Parts: sequence; C-alpha cells; structure tokens
Amino acid sequence: SGGAQFLGEKLVSWSSKKQDCMALSTAEAEYVSLSDCCAQVL
Repeated sequence: SGGAQFLGEKLVSWSSKKQDCMALSTAEAEYVSLSDCCAQVL
C-alpha cells in the first residue's frame, strides 16, 4: 500500500510499504490502505 500527501499542488510526503494482512477484496485492501494513511497523518 502507499500514499501521498499534498499541500495544494505540492507533494509534501509519500510512503510505500508491504501490507501486513491479506485482503479478500479490493474494497478491503483500499480500506486497509486508507486507514494506514490516516494513521500516519495523525
């Protein structure tokens, strides 16, 4: 999973890592990726 944070049109930071869990669906994989990204922002 990965993510990118922008401030306006400028890239502020980005990350990429192997997910810790195996997703059974695309929606589940997107949810895991989103929750990881939100945890990094906080």
